[in-house]
Amino acid sequence: MRIKKALAKNQSGFTLVEVMVTLVIVTMLVGVIGSFLVMHLKSYETTKSVIDIQYEAQLALSRLGKVAMESAGVYNVNSESNPTLIVFEYNDDYHDPNKKMIFYYDGIMVLFKTLNKETLDATDLSYDSDDLNSSWYVFANYVDSWTITPNAGVTFDESTGINITMNFKKNDAVITVSNSFKYRNKY
Repeated sequence: MRIKKALAKNQSGFTLVEVMVTLVIVTMLVGVIGSFLVMHLKSYETTKSVIDIQYEAQLALSRLGKVAMESAGVYNVNSESNPTLIVFEYNDDYHDPNKKMIFYYDGIMVLFKTLNKETLDATDLSYDSDDLNSSWYVFANYVDSWTITPNAGVTFDESTGINITMNFKKNDAVITVSNSFKYRNKY
């Protein structure tokens, strides 16, 4: 009997109301912490996208500018107004006189290949996704658009350099880079 009385007096525990209040408080804390983490993860992804396209843009414009400056000019373009394909030729003492660097913009990235031929035919200038990494190589990713124009408002054949503008986009991050380059070896 004493044991039953002792147990009856010592009935400690949580009531249903206390448990429910605790669950509500814990749920609110998890919600606040969760939304804070989600917000920072989105911020991280945006920052990472900006850094990725800044790096890609800087590298692409630098490399394309170097090719343009070392070349003797534009050998071929598929359009005088905003070409998607441009071919630079070399005719100096440091390069094979038949060397040509071909750049192709496919709407997502810029590809390139190098050929040592005096004249190019249509198959040299065509791109098929099966050719990727066998004859065409990725030059720049995340390219949203590019504009290549001859400088001084003349045709590519008459120009002494080119103007390049490239727009890069990854997720919500967008960057535009541009520069003008003079051909060093144009005769």
